[in-house]
Amino acid sequence: MTEERGVATPMRVRSDPSLRPIEKETSLGLLGGGTHFAVESRHPSAVKGLLAQPEFTVTELITRRIGSEQCIVGVKGQLPVASVKIGKARRDGRLSRMFSRRRGTQKHSTLRRCDAKSDPPVRQGQ
Repeated sequence: MTEERGVATPMRVRSDPSLRPIEKETSLGLLGGGTHFAVESRHPSAVKGLLAQPEFTVTELITRRIGSEQCIVGVKGQLPVASVKIGKARRDGRLSRMFSRRRGTQKHSTLRRCDAKSDPPVRQGQ
Protein backbone atom coordinates (compact mmCIF):
# COMPACT_ATOMS: atom_id res chain seq x y z
CA MET A 1 0.00 0.00 0.00
CA THR A 2 1.01 3.54 -0.44
CA GLU A 3 -0.19 6.42 1.63
CA GLU A 4 -1.51 9.61 0.16
CA ARG A 5 -2.54 12.31 2.62
CA GLY A 6 -2.98 9.73 5.38
CA VAL A 7 -5.27 7.45 3.36
CA ALA A 8 -3.94 3.99 2.49
CA THR A 9 -4.37 2.94 -1.13
CA PRO A 10 -3.59 -0.49 -2.64
CA MET A 11 -0.56 -0.98 -4.86
CA ARG A 12 -1.32 -1.97 -8.42
CA VAL A 13 0.31 -4.94 -10.13
CA ARG A 14 2.10 -3.76 -13.27
CA SER A 15 4.54 -5.10 -15.81
CA ASP A 16 8.17 -4.18 -15.03
CA PRO A 17 9.23 -1.94 -17.95
CA SER A 18 12.91 -2.76 -17.34
CA LEU A 19 12.35 -6.45 -18.24
CA ARG A 20 11.97 -7.86 -21.73
CA PRO A 21 8.98 -10.18 -22.26
CA ILE A 22 11.25 -13.25 -22.22
CA GLU A 23 12.57 -12.18 -18.78
CA LYS A 24 9.10 -12.11 -17.17
CA GLU A 25 9.13 -15.64 -15.80
CA THR A 26 7.08 -17.69 -13.37
CA SER A 27 8.74 -20.64 -11.63
CA LEU A 28 7.58 -23.41 -9.30
CA GLY A 29 10.11 -25.43 -7.31
CA LEU A 30 9.32 -28.19 -4.85
CA LEU A 31 10.79 -27.36 -1.45
CA GLY A 32 12.79 -29.97 0.47
CA GLY A 33 9.98 -31.08 2.80
CA GLY A 34 7.74 -31.85 -0.16
CA THR A 35 4.72 -30.02 1.26
CA HIS A 36 5.10 -26.65 -0.50
CA PHE A 37 6.21 -25.20 -3.79
CA ALA A 38 8.47 -22.15 -3.82
CA VAL A 39 6.92 -19.78 -6.37
CA GLU A 40 8.41 -16.69 -7.98
CA SER A 41 6.81 -14.62 -10.71
CA ARG A 42 7.49 -11.44 -12.63
CA HIS A 43 4.58 -12.04 -15.02
CA PRO A 44 1.73 -9.60 -14.14
CA SER A 45 -1.18 -12.00 -14.68
CA ALA A 46 0.55 -14.71 -12.61
CA VAL A 47 1.34 -12.19 -9.84
CA LYS A 48 -2.33 -11.17 -9.72
CA GLY A 49 -3.44 -14.81 -9.73
CA LEU A 50 -1.06 -15.77 -6.93
CA LEU A 51 -2.05 -12.81 -4.77
CA ALA A 52 -5.72 -13.78 -5.13
CA GLN A 53 -5.14 -17.34 -3.88
CA PRO A 54 -5.87 -17.71 -0.15
CA GLU A 55 -3.39 -20.62 0.10
CA PHE A 56 -0.50 -18.55 -1.27
CA THR A 57 1.88 -17.18 1.38
CA VAL A 58 3.83 -14.11 0.25
CA THR A 59 7.47 -14.10 1.35
CA GLU A 60 8.58 -11.09 -0.71
CA LEU A 61 6.97 -8.39 -2.81
CA ILE A 62 9.06 -6.82 -5.55
CA THR A 63 8.10 -3.23 -6.24
CA ARG A 64 9.22 -0.52 -8.65
CA ARG A 65 8.28 3.08 -9.20
CA ILE A 66 6.55 3.38 -12.56
CA GLY A 67 5.80 6.98 -13.38
CA SER A 68 4.63 8.55 -10.13
CA GLU A 69 3.26 5.31 -8.67
CA GLN A 70 4.93 2.57 -6.61
CA CYS A 71 3.75 -0.74 -8.15
CA ILE A 72 4.11 -4.46 -7.52
CA VAL A 73 6.14 -5.99 -10.37
CA GLY A 74 6.89 -9.40 -8.85
CA VAL A 75 6.21 -11.75 -5.98
CA LYS A 76 7.88 -14.66 -4.19
CA GLY A 77 6.09 -17.06 -1.91
CA GLN A 78 4.94 -20.55 -1.08
CA LEU A 79 2.00 -22.60 -2.26
CA PRO A 80 0.94 -25.89 -0.62
CA VAL A 81 1.40 -28.92 -2.87
CA ALA A 82 -2.27 -29.83 -2.30
CA SER A 83 -3.40 -26.60 -3.97
CA VAL A 84 -1.63 -27.37 -7.27
CA LYS A 85 -3.36 -29.67 -9.76
CA ILE A 86 -1.52 -31.05 -12.74
CA GLY A 87 -3.82 -32.73 -15.19
CA LYS A 88 -5.19 -32.64 -18.69
CA ALA A 89 -4.11 -29.60 -20.71
CA ARG A 90 -6.51 -26.66 -20.87
CA ARG A 91 -7.84 -25.54 -24.25
CA ASP A 92 -6.85 -21.96 -23.43
CA GLY A 93 -3.09 -21.57 -23.09
CA ARG A 94 -3.14 -18.15 -21.43
CA LEU A 95 -1.15 -17.98 -18.19
CA SER A 96 -3.93 -16.09 -16.42
CA ARG A 97 -6.21 -19.16 -16.85
CA MET A 98 -3.85 -21.16 -14.64
CA PHE A 99 -5.40 -19.66 -11.50
CA SER A 100 -8.91 -20.37 -10.27
CA ARG A 101 -11.25 -17.40 -10.09
CA ARG A 102 -12.69 -17.39 -6.58
CA ARG A 103 -15.16 -14.81 -5.42
CA GLY A 104 -14.44 -13.06 -2.14
CA THR A 105 -11.01 -14.62 -1.66
CA GLN A 106 -8.77 -11.73 -2.58
CA LYS A 107 -6.42 -12.36 0.32
CA HIS A 108 -3.55 -10.21 -0.89
CA SER A 109 -5.16 -8.19 -3.68
CA THR A 110 -5.74 -5.19 -1.42
CA LEU A 111 -2.45 -5.02 0.39
CA ARG A 112 -2.33 -3.00 3.57
CA ARG A 113 0.59 -0.93 4.74
CA CYS A 114 3.48 -3.25 5.68
CA ASP A 115 3.76 -4.25 9.32
CA ALA A 116 7.38 -5.28 9.91
CA LYS A 117 6.36 -8.10 12.26
CA SER A 118 3.86 -9.89 10.02
CA ASP A 119 4.24 -8.71 6.44
CA PRO A 120 6.75 -9.95 3.87
CA PRO A 121 9.79 -7.87 2.98
CA VAL A 122 9.36 -5.48 0.09
CA ARG A 123 12.29 -5.22 -2.30
CA GLN A 124 12.15 -1.99 -4.26
CA GLY A 125 13.50 -1.78 -7.77
CA GLN A 126 15.26 1.14 -9.41
